[in-house]
Amino acid sequence: MEFPENKSRIDDIRKRLYIKDDKVVARRRFGLLHETPNDASTDWKHDDMNTKKPSAQIGRTSLFKKLFIGALIFFSLTLIVVLYNFLGGKNEVSTASIGIDVLGNAYTAGGEELPLQVEIKNQNPIPLELANLVVEYPRGSDDSAGADMVRTRTSLGTISANETKVYNTKITLYGEQGTTKKINFILEYRLRASNAIFTKEQEFVVQINSAPISLTVDGPTETNPNQEVTLKVHASLNATKTVSGMLVRLQYPPGFRFTSSDPKPAYSNNIWDLGDLGAGADKTISITGTLIGQDGEDKSFHIYGGVGTPGDFSKLQVVYNSYLHTIAIKKPFLETHITINDSTSENIAVEPGETVRVQIPWSNNLPTRILDAQITAKLSGNALSPSDVHSSDGFFDSNTGIITWDKNTTSSLASIEPGESGQVTFSFTPSAIENSNHSFLVDPQVMIEVGIKGTQTDAGNITQEVKGSETKIAKVVTDFTVIPLAVYSIGPFANTGPIPPRAGQTTTYTIIWRVTNTSNRVTGAEVRTTLPAWITWKGAVAPAGVNVSYIDSSREVVWKIGAVDRGAGLSGTSKEAAFQVSFTPSSSQIGSMPQLITESKFSGQDSYTGVQLKAVRNYLSTIISNDPQYSNGSNGKVAP
Repeated sequence: MEFPENKSRIDDIRKRLYIKDDKVVARRRFGLLHETPNDASTDWKHDDMNTKKPSAQIGRTSLFKKLFIGALIFFSLTLIVVLYNFLGGKNEVSTASIGIDVLGNAYTAGGEELPLQVEIKNQNPIPLELANLVVEYPRGSDDSAGADMVRTRTSLGTISANETKVYNTKITLYGEQGTTKKINFILEYRLRASNAIFTKEQEFVVQINSAPISLTVDGPTETNPNQEVTLKVHASLNATKTVSGMLVRLQYPPGFRFTSSDPKPAYSNNIWDLGDLGAGADKTISITGTLIGQDGEDKSFHIYGGVGTPGDFSKLQVVYNSYLHTIAIKKPFLETHITINDSTSENIAVEPGETVRVQIPWSNNLPTRILDAQITAKLSGNALSPSDVHSSDGFFDSNTGIITWDKNTTSSLASIEPGESGQVTFSFTPSAIENSNHSFLVDPQVMIEVGIKGTQTDAGNITQEVKGSETKIAKVVTDFTVIPLAVYSIGPFANTGPIPPRAGQTTTYTIIWRVTNTSNRVTGAEVRTTLPAWITWKGAVAPAGVNVSYIDSSREVVWKIGAVDRGAGLSGTSKEAAFQVSFTPSSSQIGSMPQLITESKFSGQDSYTGVQLKAVRNYLSTIISNDPQYSNGSNGKVAP
């Protein structure tokens, strides 16, 4: 059985296959079908068929053919042009056809001018337009990535086909002897009717056969731990051309403490300005310091010579040469140390007038016995008082300032076995006052130089002397203090009210802070105190301009003193500040002596010893014993 739906689909397929006129197909609609009349001829008409116009489908096919034929023609023309250029080669430009030849000496002295001739050959069939030659080379001895480079650019104009252009230049290279420097020649050019920039590079290598600046060091290659060392740095110019603004910079190893130099550094403690260095000139810098380290460590000093950055001495703009000097730290055979008041620091701060204890431990680090050992301690310095030096087991010669320990004073030093150790001791009392005129000393100190020596006998019965040494400095701290005073009848303010104070009545007082300082300058000094709850800040401060302030939230009175010179308050110059407070006693305070201010806490830094100074002075009460009119202590009790 055939369903109507299937029949409709079959009729539709038949129409698509057998009906010539595409109107039926083009105008097919879904839904209800209507019969369309078609008048078809029953006879063949050849003339009509030959002259019949193509259908719309045939028209579309013809359009695609035209597009295809046009594209094929364009591709063919492009292929012909490419083949013509490839096979003919008349307009080809190749970097391989551009030659850069550098003529010059492959060896040069650092700092000397090196003449070079550069030939640029264009073997291409077309010209190179807007040609520039860039020359690039390191400004100093450093030619690593990121180093400062010299770049010059020279216009060569147009280089015609098969033309050779010659460029002459002179450059100056710097570096250590034996190092190589690379000079880059870069040709930049354009082609006609093109905005693109093309390049061709050529490298020329030159070896430095002598450095422009010669750096050498005279100094030890070995030293004992914590010893003073001196390095002499020699800088000389090898070039014939004068170098302006020559600088020498030292990079110190960790553990090196700079002491002094000759000449003095131009910047910080490691940069020296040698000025203009002429041909054959030689400059010497002597640097002294203490090298602190452990046995087996190597300490390296890096020395650089060059010119500085304009306006900034802290860095070198161009480094001409460098040198590395290494000092090995080795444990001494016969070792000794200095301990001051149980401290092994290089610089020790001690109080004036107080006894300083010094221990000198020693040990034999050799695998053999040491005979007839002797230990000496030489004392010197402006704070040394020979009469205050004491040693229980050594002999002190006050004429030379030397304490000696040997087998006559200490029996254990007669023969010291391998690994054996011991200790000797002494004490001294430093003074900050000069005995001749009783004035305070400037930078008071006591230097202790300890040496130890003995005789070693090896298996061949050959004797040799072994030594060890160490130096320490005891710096005397300044005596900086603040004296608080409470007065009524004297001072910069007129006070009022009853003395002794009475309950319910107001009395004003003047508080004075007096500063004294002995031998060393003090910086960052200040004093602080707090007002009790029953005391009122009056706001009066003297002298004018003194930096005394009151902090209401904490009830603190602060005097920012700043710098205090040596001898302040003791040698005719006074340094003090005053402020006024008031007190209205309560009946509950009758018979008592209430505080006017709490403890005075002062601080500052000793600029010579580096010690942070801190101290506290007692509070002040209504007992104003410093006032000349009220010396009786009973005057301070609150009366009814």
